Amino acid sequence: MAQPLPAYRGSDPYVFVCYSHADKDSVFAEIRWLQDQSFNVWYDTTGIGPGSEWNDEIARAIKGAEHFLYFITPRSVASEHCR
Repeated sequence: MAQPLPAYRGSDPYVFVCYSHADKDSVFAEIRWLQDQSFNVWYDTTGIGPGSEWNDEIARAIKGAEHFLYFITPRSVASEHCR
């Protein structure tokens, strides 16, 4: 699956997406669907700029999100990053 549109950056409401990168093919299809339905979606693959602190950017994105979508899979549940 091709990567969805870039992660949302702005002041409008957005959905924060948490997932295991091992599940990216199925998750990217869902992100793309959300984007096609006019949802603003933030996800880490393109939401963190070069030179940024990963943990700080994740925390900022979670705090600013209107909605939080967690893709529950065996790999995401086992992931240290999806805690």
